[in-house]
This record gives sequence, C-alpha cells and structure tokens, in this order.
Amino acid sequence: SLFSFSEQNLVDCDPQSNGCAGGSPFSAFMFISRTQNGQINLEDDYPYTGTDTNDCKFDPSKGYGRITGFMSVQAQSEEDLFKCVASVGPI
Repeated sequence: SLFSFSEQNLVDCDPQSNGCAGGSPFSAFMFISRTQNGQINLEDDYPYTGTDTNDCKFDPSKGYGRITGFMSVQAQSEEDLFKCVASVGPI
C-alpha cells in the first residue's frame, strides 16, 4: 500500500521549501535526511492546512520511513535510472 506523507511537515519545518510558494524535491530530501533523522510524518498525523505558520510540529515518535540517501536522475534517461538502481537498489 502507498503512504501519504505530510506536505505540511515540509511547509512548516523546512526553511528552504519557501512555504506554500513551492520548493524542490532535492531540498526536501536534504532537509528530511539532515534534520529529521531521515523521517517525515504521515498526512494523517500532520495534516495539510494550506497555511505557512513556520511553527514546526514534526513529531519524531510518529516519524515514518527512513531516507538514507538519494540520487538525482536525468529526466527520461533509462541509463541513469539503471545506474541508480544498481547503486542504491529498488526505486
């Protein structure tokens, strides 16, 4: 089954996400791996409010997943994707 991760977790907690004005996946992965021990809250535990409060409510006891590393893959490059799978495993 698929899990719904909390966008609000990033909006409130990651200063590089630019709040509700966007952000980048790279910045989000860096933030989660460096400051939240590789974890993020689920949507049910930290629901989206559509506001940028800058009041981080990340709850480590409800942290989910574990980002231990990530790679950037060039768009539409099967060769890059193959290299990534060979290096880090399933994607």
